[in-house]
Amino acid sequence: MLQRHRFLRTREVRLVLRDLHKRKKRSSGVWTNLIIFRLATGCGLRCREICGLRIKDLVLKGAAPTLRVRKEYGKGKKARKVPLDWDRGTLEDLREWVKFRVEVQGAQPSDRVVVVQRGGKLTPLRENKVASRWKTAIKCLGPERVSQLSIHTGRHTFSSHATARGWTSGDVRDALGHASISTTNRYVHGQVDTPEMPDLYPMEDE
Repeated sequence: MLQRHRFLRTREVRLVLRDLHKRKKRSSGVWTNLIIFRLATGCGLRCREICGLRIKDLVLKGAAPTLRVRKEYGKGKKARKVPLDWDRGTLEDLREWVKFRVEVQGAQPSDRVVVVQRGGKLTPLRENKVASRWKTAIKCLGPERVSQLSIHTGRHTFSSHATARGWTSGDVRDALGHASISTTNRYVHGQVDTPEMPDLYPMEDE
């Protein structure tokens, strides 16, 4: 039986992305929520790791774009790298956001990726605020699904879709920072609807 509370299927990911992309240009807050959604579902980051991510931790150019999780934020104080070339949509959204942070908001390499504007100042988000914004980001799925989907289910979503795309259990384990494949296997769920993650501008639902 499908455990619908554990991850987002492709149709749901597309609904969220369509909603956020439609509204992001009118609000930097919505754009921030989009990036949080991408980092959770497209990169498998934990809430704490999203908070600690810095501009210089993102290598978005070249043949092998990657995201670096610093050991001080990774579970067990372990650093790791997450490949970003497996989903074009996630990579393009991160590129556009970093360009905005640097060129418009004046971000420096050591500044956080995810920030919020308060009183004219840009402030890094705390874990509880990131988790709250995740809930806001997926609001279009309806109250029942919002209540079922914590930000941690973003890691389950990443694992399931990456596996459907062709990643091995070892690939997913390394990207998630797990110590064992047995742990990783509990994050992988079938029936994602399609073996592909949505692109930057998702198609209409069938």
